Amino acid sequence: MFGFLEKIAFWFIKEQLKSIRADEYKSGWSKGYSEGIYNGRKEGYEEGKNIVIIQDERRIHLSDEIDSSIYGPRCFPVTDSMKEDMKSAVAAAVAEGIVSMPTCEQWNMIFSEYPTTCVVAGAGSGKSTTLVLRVIFMLCYLKIPLEEITVVSFTKESCKELAQKIQKVLRYWCPELDSLPSGFVRTFHSALVCVCRELLGVKYWFDMLKDEDNTSCIDDGEIDNPFSFGRLSVTQKNFLNKIYIELFNSDERFRDNVLSLMKEAVLYTPLSEKTDIKHKAFENAAWRDLNLALLLNKTWSDKGLWPIEGVCDAPVSYYSIGEKCFYANGVIKSTGQLVFLGRTIGREHLYDKDEFFNYTDASGKESEFPLNACLSLRDKIMASKCHKSMVFIDSLSKLDMVRFLAKFDAENNAKEAPFFDVQLNGEYLATNIVELMYSQASFVESLGLEVGELLDKIRPFKSKGLEFYFCQILPVFWRKVEHEILKSGGMTFNRAFMTLSDDAFWKKHGDRIKTKLSMFRHLLIDEFQDISPQIAMWIRAIHQELSRQEKEPSIMVIGDDWQSIYSWRGSSPEIFMSFTKFFPSHEDLHGGHYIHLMDNFRSDEKIIRDAERLMKYVSTKIEKKAISRREPDGDESSVNFIEYDVSSDKWLDAVVKCIYEQFALVSEQKKCDKNKVIVLGRTKNVLDKVKKAGKKFPSGVVFHTIHAAKGLQGEVAIILEDSLSVKGHIFRNRVYEATGFFSLDYDASMRDEAIRLAYVAITRGVKRVYWFAPTESTGAFKILKRACMVSEKRKL
Repeated sequence: MFGFLEKIAFWFIKEQLKSIRADEYKSGWSKGYSEGIYNGRKEGYEEGKNIVIIQDERRIHLSDEIDSSIYGPRCFPVTDSMKEDMKSAVAAAVAEGIVSMPTCEQWNMIFSEYPTTCVVAGAGSGKSTTLVLRVIFMLCYLKIPLEEITVVSFTKESCKELAQKIQKVLRYWCPELDSLPSGFVRTFHSALVCVCRELLGVKYWFDMLKDEDNTSCIDDGEIDNPFSFGRLSVTQKNFLNKIYIELFNSDERFRDNVLSLMKEAVLYTPLSEKTDIKHKAFENAAWRDLNLALLLNKTWSDKGLWPIEGVCDAPVSYYSIGEKCFYANGVIKSTGQLVFLGRTIGREHLYDKDEFFNYTDASGKESEFPLNACLSLRDKIMASKCHKSMVFIDSLSKLDMVRFLAKFDAENNAKEAPFFDVQLNGEYLATNIVELMYSQASFVESLGLEVGELLDKIRPFKSKGLEFYFCQILPVFWRKVEHEILKSGGMTFNRAFMTLSDDAFWKKHGDRIKTKLSMFRHLLIDEFQDISPQIAMWIRAIHQELSRQEKEPSIMVIGDDWQSIYSWRGSSPEIFMSFTKFFPSHEDLHGGHYIHLMDNFRSDEKIIRDAERLMKYVSTKIEKKAISRREPDGDESSVNFIEYDVSSDKWLDAVVKCIYEQFALVSEQKKCDKNKVIVLGRTKNVLDKVKKAGKKFPSGVVFHTIHAAKGLQGEVAIILEDSLSVKGHIFRNRVYEATGFFSLDYDASMRDEAIRLAYVAITRGVKRVYWFAPTESTGAFKILKRACMVSEKRKL
C-alpha cells in the first residue's frame, strides 16, 4: 500500500515540475521577446537621430596666484595725434617766450605712456621745465582730472616755485583756469596730513611745535618738511626734557645706564694713529709743559671754573722724556682719572692769537713761541702719549659732567637728572643727550623701522662703551615720548607715515578714506633721490590700495642720484637707483620705463668734466655722462684749487679778494646770471666768517650752504673748505646693517655722500669754480685735485 502511494506522490511532483517549467519558459520567452523588441527599437531609434549631444567634459583649474605688481599692465592711451597737437602748441608757446623747446629726451619724458617712469636727470638738465610740460600733457591731452594729480617736492618753498611755473604755463593752455587747486603741488608731509588728520584724530603735530606753543593743526598747504626747521624749538625741548627727568627719577635701570653713558662721554679717547712731531719740538715742549699746565690752571681759576670739587688741582705727570715730564692739570680723586684743561671753552678762545709764551728751552736759552701754537702742540702730545683714562675739558658741558660725576662718586647718589653733551663715534659734534636721543630715534624711524624692534636686532657691541649704553636708554626714552605725545592728542610725522604704511591698517580702514586717495592716483615727484625708505613705503602702500580698488595708479619720479646729499637724515639714493624694486610694475611692462636727461644747459664743458672726474670715486651710482649745451665765451676754466694754512686767517682775505675780482669780471659781461658770484660752504659758520671779513658785499654776491644751494647757480662758484666724512659711526653702521636695505654700511655711504656734496657745489658754477681748502685736506678736495693733475699729465 505504501509503495502505491509513493508512486502517486512522485508522479504528482513530476507533473507539477513539468507545469512550472512550461510556465517559466513561456514567461521567460515573452519577457525576453519584449525586451528584445524594446532595446532593438531604442537602439535603432537612437542611431537614426540627426542630433549631436554635447557633454561638458571640461576640467576646472583654479589658480591661487595673486598679481603683486602695483602698476599696469595698461599704459596711458598716448596717440600720435596727441603728440603732434602738443608739439604744435609748444612751438607756439616757445615763439611767445612761455617755454623753451624741449630736447628729444625731454619729449620722451613728456610723452611717457608707462605707469612707472623714472627720469634720471643730470645737473642743469632743465627737469623742472620738462615736469611742467608733463603736467600740461596729462591735463590737456590725456584729459586726466586735476583732482587726480599731485605734484610733490621736498620743501614748501620749492613747491611754491614749482606751482608758480605750472600756473604760468597752464594759463597759456587753459586761460579759463584762474589758479591751481590748493595742494596740487605739495610736500610729502602736507600730503600725509591731508590723508590722515581726521582718520587718526591728530590735534597737533609734534614736529611742528613752535615756541609760540600753538598746538593746533595748521592748514595742510602750510606743512613743510620738518627738516627745514633746523633745531628743536624750546617748546619741544621742554616736552622732551620733562620725560627724560621723569624716567631718570622713576626708572632705576634707565638712571644707571644714563650715568654709565655720562662716564663714557666725559672720557677722552687717545689717538690710535701716530702723531708726527719733530724731536726738537717734542723736547722743547717737555721743558715748558709744567708752566703751561700752571698757566691753564690759573686762567680757568680766574674765570671761576677751577678747581673742581673732588678733583686734585695740582699738575700730575703722565709721560716723561729724559728728566722732563708732561703734565695733566689735575686728577679726579675718586677714580684716579687725569684731567686736562683746554685752551678753549666751547667757541671762546682763552688766549689771543698774537700772544707769546716765554720759557727756557732745552739748551738753556730764553725763548718765546706763539702761545696758541704751544697749547696746540701740548694737546697733540696728550692725545698721542697719554694712554691712561683721562678727561679733556674744553666746554662748559664737559665741565658740568666732571663736577656732577665727581660729586656723584663722592656721595654715590644722583639727586637731579644730568643734562650733558654726548658725541657718538662718527658724529661731527657733541649733542645734548635729550636732543641726541630724539634725532637718532627719528633717523631710525625715517628708515621705516620701529626703534625698539631694530635695536633688539642689531649685532652686539664689542664692549660696554658709548654706543652700548646709548642703545640701552634710547628705546625706553622713545617709547615714553611717543606715549606722552599720543596721550596729549599729538603725533609725529614719522608715526603717521609708519601707520599708513602698514598693510593691515589699509585692510581695516581703507574704506574710510577712499575718497581722499584719488588725489594720489597720478604722482609726479621731483628730487626723488632724497626720498627716505619710510616715505617710499608710504607711497607704495597708498598706490597698492588704489591698485586693489582697480584705480590703476601711476608714478613718475625725477631725480639725480649724483645729487643725493641727505643720507645723514635717513634718505637714500639706493631707492632711486632701485626704483622698479620698490615700485613694481606688471610683468607685461618688463619693468619700469627709464629716461635719461643728460643735456646740461648750465655749466661749461670744463666744469662738467671735472665734476664727473670726481664722481668716479663714488662706489654706488648710475653711470652717466653729461653733454654741455652752453656756448662758451672763451673765459671759462676748470676747477681752480687754492690751499691755505688753517693756523692763520689770511685765507679769508684771499677769499674776499677772489670774490671781488670775479664779481668785477662778470659785471663786464653783456649777459649774466642774477647771481654773479655764489659762495658755498658746508656750514653756515664758515660763510659767516667770510661775510664778516668782507664786510658788505655788492648785490649779485650770494652766500649759501651747499645743501641750500641745490637748484641754484652763479656765473662763478666759490667753494669753501674740504668735503670729508667722519668715519667710525658705530651706532649707525649697526642700524644700516640691521635694516637689510642698503648695499653699503653707513660709513661708506657717507664717504660717497661727501663726494656727492662736492659735486653739487662744483655744478653750481656756470663759467668758473674756485675751491679754497686747508693744505692738509684729505677729502673730496684732495681726490679731485689729484685726479685733475693726472688728467693734465695724460694730455701732455
